[in-house]
Amino acid sequence: MSLLALPDAIDDRLLDALSPRELLRYSETCSTAYSIVQEYMKHAFCVDRLLSRYFNTAEIIRFRELQYLTGALISGSTAVQFFDRDTYPDSDLDVYVEHKFSRVLAEWLVEVGYKYTPLSQSRNMATLDAAFAANPPELNDLDSIPQPVDDVIFSKQGYAKSSLVLNFKKRDSQCTIQLMTSLTCPLQSILAFHSTCVMNIIAHDKAYSFFPKATFEERLSLRCYRESDASRELASRKYTLRGWSLINLSHTQYPEDVLPFGMRYVGDRACWTLRVHPVLELPRGHVEANSWNADALLRIDRTFPVMKSTIMTAPVLKFSYTLYPREAAIVRRRIWDDMLSLKESSGETSDMDTDYLRALKRNRGDEDKDAEKPEVLSQSYVPLETAFARLNIRYRFRALPRFKNVDV
Repeated sequence: MSLLALPDAIDDRLLDALSPRELLRYSETCSTAYSIVQEYMKHAFCVDRLLSRYFNTAEIIRFRELQYLTGALISGSTAVQFFDRDTYPDSDLDVYVEHKFSRVLAEWLVEVGYKYTPLSQSRNMATLDAAFAANPPELNDLDSIPQPVDDVIFSKQGYAKSSLVLNFKKRDSQCTIQLMTSLTCPLQSILAFHSTCVMNIIAHDKAYSFFPKATFEERLSLRCYRESDASRELASRKYTLRGWSLINLSHTQYPEDVLPFGMRYVGDRACWTLRVHPVLELPRGHVEANSWNADALLRIDRTFPVMKSTIMTAPVLKFSYTLYPREAAIVRRRIWDDMLSLKESSGETSDMDTDYLRALKRNRGDEDKDAEKPEVLSQSYVPLETAFARLNIRYRFRALPRFKNVDV
């Protein structure tokens, strides 16, 4: 009997055992196999199944709506499970959000039955109100970042580039949700993770893996810290127990499509991008406006990977963004002025975040990437060192948003 004639349940068991590349190759054998894989992906990569441990069906829909409204991203081990089609029974749901939107999510979690449970390291934060009172409501001065009080700075708890960790537990349940807040773009925290296998995100509409071939084909995770960093070594060791091999950048040179460096942005050709099912009738998100430079930092003892970016924030933008430094220069000098001029002359009321994303995508040359793609994992990658050359230089700069250079 051929695979095409097998019952759906057996189909799933066989397809579960295939890697992303193998799924792609099987889907290309014939039209029937293609249809089987497409149907399989809709339930294998279904966010409802992932979130059903934490919420009921109505709550999952509302949570995804709040993701859209706040720009919140699911990451950490939860996103790894999503892409790997696996389940870690003891894992938490890690949600990353800009600090100024975090109270909306926190209060909703309490409404649906979660109880705020302060971490043992967090003094003077016995209640949710106390936690927010002890930390800055939003970032007002990028040149003088206010520091959270007490010991709740993420860098002291292993959560770099972040402000506050809010821990929630479900009553009469073992479910835990951690709300990670960032003073600016939450993607900064994710790009500062201990190694590349956890650099994956789930937005309300799409999921993105930044190093898919290394993570889900080769089962490799590039270490982004010194081996003497005990806390990060402990965190990354969990993934060696889950089947990943930790590697150093200086050990072996891997092909560019396995560990793509240079200019990167969310949803680029080196990413594995999946539509999140079930699809909700919500506008598209803005996370694809974020970019960064995957670079190597040379030290005496070894070479470290480092994700460099520039923070962008402006009063007319709802969210903060990270930008590849050279792309930030183009935005500063050209794109931003053109956007504001068009808005002033036309009197449009559309939100600037959408206009900003559209302008970036146009200049990156990836306007056609919004369409649903049939492939499971792209086999062709644009050389990342040439991706920047695609940016068209057509704009003059007039009104400067605020920037701050950071090394993640």
